[in-house]
Amino acid sequence: MNFNELGNLPGLPEQPNVIIRLFNKVIKRIGFNYELTRLPNGRVHMHTIEQRINFSLLALCNLVYKVPGEWAEFGCYNGQSAMVFQKILDTYKSGSKITLFDSFVAKYVKHETVKKNLLSNFKNQGLGEPILIEGNFYDTVPSSLAEQYSLVHIDCGVGGDQLLTQKLVEYLLNHIYHRLSKGAVLLFMDYHDPNSTWKGVPINPGVKAACDRFFEDKPEKVFSLYGNHYSHGFIFKM
Repeated sequence: MNFNELGNLPGLPEQPNVIIRLFNKVIKRIGFNYELTRLPNGRVHMHTIEQRINFSLLALCNLVYKVPGEWAEFGCYNGQSAMVFQKILDTYKSGSKITLFDSFVAKYVKHETVKKNLLSNFKNQGLGEPILIEGNFYDTVPSSLAEQYSLVHIDCGVGGDQLLTQKLVEYLLNHIYHRLSKGAVLLFMDYHDPNSTWKGVPINPGVKAACDRFFEDKPEKVFSLYGNHYSHGFIFKM
């Protein structure tokens, strides 16, 4: 698998059209070392190519070191992140499936259900069908959790209400953390630290607030990752 394959999965901003490519070519010829690129739309593009690269590198480390446990994502919308993880599993650990926890209800979808859209995306990309756990996190966690996890992605920022997001992320951490194997990867979408995150934006500050409180007495600390216009971070379980 190469990074071109990651870029071909749906969910990233479209490539520049002919007019933009021509404009970029002209301004470079006259000596301006700049170019126009499409910015991600937060209602359509759930992450950036930089974040996909980070996902894949951390997931590959997980497989190389044979960390025991399942892979899961909490908050998947139409599967843009989950497809990256399943692509890696299909390529390097055939037969394995990621488990996706979500209510599968979102205001952004107009013409079909979120679940149908997600499953269509996986099928159209020729990916193994994920395991779906449908419902409110407070109802499905911890009853539907696996005994052990090696990779978990938490992406459940609700936007706007910081305290609501913080409460939800803390709830998930309280039930997931002790199920992580040593060396497991735990990823946080929207984790933004103004002292260490470069270029991203704090669209869900409740994520960092939850992590700060939870990891205050833990040996792990969250590392910020470069995600271009978006922010995220991770820990390795010690």
